Amino acid sequence: METLKARSAPAVARNENVDLFRAVSLLMIVVYHAWVLTGGQPTGIGVLDQTILYWGEIGVTAFFLLSGYGIFHSLSRRPVNSLADYRDFLLRRFQRIAPQYYLSLAVVLLLSGGAFFSREGMGSILSHLFFVHNFVPAWHGSINGALWTMGVTVQFYLVAPLLYRPVRRAPLCSMAASVAVTVLVKIFLFPLIAASAGPDASATLLFIYGRQLLTALDNFVAGMAVARCVEIRTPHRKGAALCGFAAGIAALWGLCRWASRSGLHAPTRSGYLWHSLVALCLAGTLLAIHAWQGTSRLPALRRGLLELSRREYAIYVWHLLVIRNLADHSTWVQALCSGRLRLVGIVLVAAVSIAFGMAAHPITEKR
Repeated sequence: METLKARSAPAVARNENVDLFRAVSLLMIVVYHAWVLTGGQPTGIGVLDQTILYWGEIGVTAFFLLSGYGIFHSLSRRPVNSLADYRDFLLRRFQRIAPQYYLSLAVVLLLSGGAFFSREGMGSILSHLFFVHNFVPAWHGSINGALWTMGVTVQFYLVAPLLYRPVRRAPLCSMAASVAVTVLVKIFLFPLIAASAGPDASATLLFIYGRQLLTALDNFVAGMAVARCVEIRTPHRKGAALCGFAAGIAALWGLCRWASRSGLHAPTRSGYLWHSLVALCLAGTLLAIHAWQGTSRLPALRRGLLELSRREYAIYVWHLLVIRNLADHSTWVQALCSGRLRLVGIVLVAAVSIAFGMAAHPITEKR
């Protein structure tokens, strides 16, 4: 078996444009949840109203993509060649995500008034402890609705070293193969789910099982492929990077319009293909912005987004809990979001949830 050597490819310096991509993806998720949980009413801004329904889906796809991107670089620096290496790799990932994750679970359980301490509730607790809560609808999002993604991500960590080798050798072929696998699994699975579930439950179940590891595999592999391309490609010119970025944004706009006409979580062409196409568009966009060499004309905004990116994980873990509590229990939020200033209310709710996550970040971070 081939033994991989550390730094087998030229080391890739941290690219702040990738951090900006991460921050924008986070904002899309947070604003989407703030909009949905405060009523999901039109904001009066045409472009926003036509796309915001899909911001959460795009943001999560971007997060999966970035997980693949980051894990590929991690494996390039410290290859997995033995069971000991594999154990160390998983331990490093666990130490990165577990403290904030388990802290959020503990807070919810302590404040739930014993609601989870029943036979049914123990299933939710145990499944979250072992990162398998994404498999069962009753456990999926039962404690913290945002954490289903962590189950999928941890399962990706388990297989990432196996995926690393083929992606390293043939990134584009590996990405194409992962898209084929993902789409074929959906073509097989979605009609079975739709036939066995009632019309009311079908969309929910298709959302749950359409975002498992096998049905989101191409999201992660696309990120790994981008990371490999960054290692081996020659830098593009500024104009090419700008054109690639514009093309990616235009394609995402078109995909949002397609989803609004054809549906998303359904046994249809859009249901089978949409997330894969979004992943490919985001991969192209990420590759384009990675090559961007321009300087920012808004340095304060750039610094703010970079700080959001640095604290992204804590913000993501806590944002939905904060937004839900504000939407359910704050009368001023309810009043603001039901009137003409609903957009202001959405932004304020999102900002409060971000501030809470930023404050929670130092609790479990050593640096």
